[in-house]
Amino acid sequence: MERPNLSETLADYATYLREERGLAAATRKSYLTAAREFLSLAAADPQALLLPEGADPTAIDKRALEIYLSHLRDAQGLRPATLATRLGALRAFFSYLQRRGRIARNPARNLRVSSPHREPALPEGEEASVRTLFQGTGSTLAEARLLLLIELIYGAGLKPAAVYGLRGLRPDPAGSGVALSWDEKAQEVPLSPEGVGRAETYLARRREALDDPGEDGADERPFWIGRGGRAQLPAALGRQVHRAMERAGLDGGAKALRLLAARHFKARGADVRSLQRFLGAKRLGSLDRYEPQDFRRVAEAFRRAHPRQR
Repeated sequence: MERPNLSETLADYATYLREERGLAAATRKSYLTAAREFLSLAAADPQALLLPEGADPTAIDKRALEIYLSHLRDAQGLRPATLATRLGALRAFFSYLQRRGRIARNPARNLRVSSPHREPALPEGEEASVRTLFQGTGSTLAEARLLLLIELIYGAGLKPAAVYGLRGLRPDPAGSGVALSWDEKAQEVPLSPEGVGRAETYLARRREALDDPGEDGADERPFWIGRGGRAQLPAALGRQVHRAMERAGLDGGAKALRLLAARHFKARGADVRSLQRFLGAKRLGSLDRYEPQDFRRVAEAFRRAHPRQR
């Protein structure tokens, strides 16, 4: 197949957008800009996108587009909404090439940009700042409640929503963790001895507040309580964690604290499978953001290891 040059490809695409699609001028400009910038990078520095020298559109694959989107996010600081718009324009361009018979499949067809609420910004701060969150003896109900909230989010890597919706907690007799229960499920979570101690302290303060000498398990009463045994709503629990983080000099709320735990966990040598289990992540790809790297260094490492480059 004869390979048309970049200018010819874009000129044909511009004609297609104007005459066949009938798009407005501003939309045509947006679509053409997205295609031109991507093709220019692929032509000028194909190795950055893991493409062979002199690659034409038929060699572009999903991985090259993923690296390009990472570059737009990390190097240019584009927001997820802008990235989604750019990806839509590229998807339209490759769809055009597929209809013209120039490529066999659209590499952008099943590519997605993660929604912004799933990737909150990682907070700034060192482990020393986190340790200040755990200062306290749990001598009051409020202090014991806050310490256990932080322990379950940071120490166990649980999602804040799951922690707020907890219905019951029972320490393991061996002292290696706790058994958690919700309305429809239960889960055993490993904790440090100090973490188990914080759980036992909160349970003791909870019994005092409820004037209940019995055991703490899942029951009809709320697990998270305040003065007088009144239920603590998720929004209130989130505010308590957020204020504690601000006092420790950490940005963000409970979600950011969980991401910071993952970063510290990985920095201390945990393998990716352990991190996956710690966070309860379904896909390994969702763990990439805990190890941010420049997209060129990622491409270089991938190029050295990938069989296609050997």
